[in-house]
Amino acid sequence: MSKKQLEQVDQVIGEFPHYLSNHPKGEDLFEGKSQDRLDQAVAAHITEVDKTTDEGTQPTFARLIGLEGKWGSGKSNVIGILENDYLKEH
Repeated sequence: MSKKQLEQVDQVIGEFPHYLSNHPKGEDLFEGKSQDRLDQAVAAHITEVDKTTDEGTQPTFARLIGLEGKWGSGKSNVIGILENDYLKEH
């Protein structure tokens, strides 16, 4: 290997390790905006359930909403989008 090639290898090795951030951005960066669409569907469901109240004070239905997916698939990001879009309004 030439001296220049060794310097390039040293430079690349010095840039490692690369870690993936485990912090969701709270915005949909996918081209198809699938996370935004999921956020809107969940928010619409919550809003519809909340319309059904017991004497106008409390929702009559408890709810549990689960998101399943592999690590890095965007579950926490969808929750962040939901918090930004829906929960701040309510």
